[in-house]
Amino acid sequence: MEEIIIALGDSIFAGYLADGKSFIYHLKKDFNIENKAVPGESTGQLKDFLLDFKDEGYSHALIHVGINDFLQLRGFVLVKKNIREIIKILKEKNIRPLIFLPMEITSLATSYGWVSGGNFDKVIGKIRDYRIFLKDLCNEENIPYIDLEAYGINKNNFIDGIHPSEDLHKVLYEKMREDFSKCLKI
Repeated sequence: MEEIIIALGDSIFAGYLADGKSFIYHLKKDFNIENKAVPGESTGQLKDFLLDFKDEGYSHALIHVGINDFLQLRGFVLVKKNIREIIKILKEKNIRPLIFLPMEITSLATSYGWVSGGNFDKVIGKIRDYRIFLKDLCNEENIPYIDLEAYGINKNNFIDGIHPSEDLHKVLYEKMREDFSKCLKI
């Protein structure tokens, strides 16, 4: 029986500003993935979704959340708590998590109103700390992860300081496809 993978996350997974053609869209060509990503999704919203979630035989859950929490100036402690609970819920449902470490945003995000200039450094600091936390958590819990920063994407080409263009999503897909396949086997 073919494994079914569910993608749970925010606008990066949903392909916001890329006509829905995120790297998840491209991965669907090679893997049986149901993309349930929601633009604007926070860790708290994803946790609440999973509490009511009826498992439909998913083998893996791809997770990319957290940036919206920091854009909305939520506390780091709350985000860490939510992520730990998300992982616990998935494990209880026998769904293996695969975490995607978010890319840092650029200052262009202030021009688009995603974050005020006065809060930009705080948000970047939280995203950096979050990336470290996620790596440590994944290592501690023996959870595979994909570091989106590791693929050398030029973030200056983000459409609005946060969201990759359709072309950048395709580049991410091409660069990560092999790593993604390996992570599913862990």
